[in-house]
Amino acid sequence: MDIYERIYSSLMGTAVGDALGMPFEMMSGKEIKLIHKQINDFYDIPEKNFLKRDLSRAQVTDDTFLTFHLADYLLKNNGKMDKDDYILDFARYIKTNKLIERSLIGPSTSNIVKKLLKGEKLLLSDRTGTTSGLVMKISPVGLIFPPAKKSLMLQIIEQTAYYSHYTDTAITAACGAAAAVSEAAAGSCLDKIISESIDMMEKGEKLGIKTYQPSVSARTKHILKFSRSAFSREEVLIFISEVIGTGISAADVFPAALVIFKLYADDGYQALKKAASIGGDTDTIASITGSILGAYKGYLSFPKKWEKDILQINNLEIQKTAEKITVLRSDFSG
Repeated sequence: MDIYERIYSSLMGTAVGDALGMPFEMMSGKEIKLIHKQINDFYDIPEKNFLKRDLSRAQVTDDTFLTFHLADYLLKNNGKMDKDDYILDFARYIKTNKLIERSLIGPSTSNIVKKLLKGEKLLLSDRTGTTSGLVMKISPVGLIFPPAKKSLMLQIIEQTAYYSHYTDTAITAACGAAAAVSEAAAGSCLDKIISESIDMMEKGEKLGIKTYQPSVSARTKHILKFSRSAFSREEVLIFISEVIGTGISAADVFPAALVIFKLYADDGYQALKKAASIGGDTDTIASITGSILGAYKGYLSFPKKWEKDILQINNLEIQKTAEKITVLRSDFSG
């Protein structure tokens, strides 16, 4: 499998997971199963979902839009990140695409963008997001930089986080996601992907503003330990959804996504279905799962029909972006 296939499939996996989980965001896993015993395709938002958004079957959300924005920013700046320039570019992108008006932006991001667009000064409290707004978009960092560039990845992640999610919680989750994607894109084995992700999380925990949130790495290790003695993969999913939680906190979202990837790494179809139906922040959990899975399994990560639907329904330049990232990653691999 060549590197282009891994990069393309990671970007596509982000979009596929996002669109699969979109209809069920903030519903419980039990509620989802009452509507669909299994997630076998893209669906419209159920009437029972209290999140009323103007989105239809197979459409993507901020998870995908902001991933592609970060990819585009890093590509046009040759892999460099300027936190001041980035946040202004980010705010302009959100305004141009009316993501706030379309209810496609999370609370931490929405708050800082509104302030920036009004010309208001950001307070320290504005920068302390612990939600999933950073980890959801960070996969391009792992796609652009090979595993040998982890110190550079840390710098990029910290700069990206600076104005909205500059907390140990958000940075740790993003570090884990970027490392997992980077290792998967490099063709690393499953155990190494997980171990390097945890190692990067432990580095990330030393960065940012310290919070009261639980340790993302400790939670991940706890779920993995539980999974080794569980009777089935379904038991692990229940443990994640009913004990650990699958809310919008980065401390919920990333451990869930990484463990689901590990449990179902041999079957991408099942991995995405399980991530999209676990309940809570389903679009983000499934999109992160998809980003790692795509880098790991390539074109085998999802059915061709899903790929076709994503390309037909959403205006995404996945092939073009993947081609550019492939070239830039090669530059950093030399």
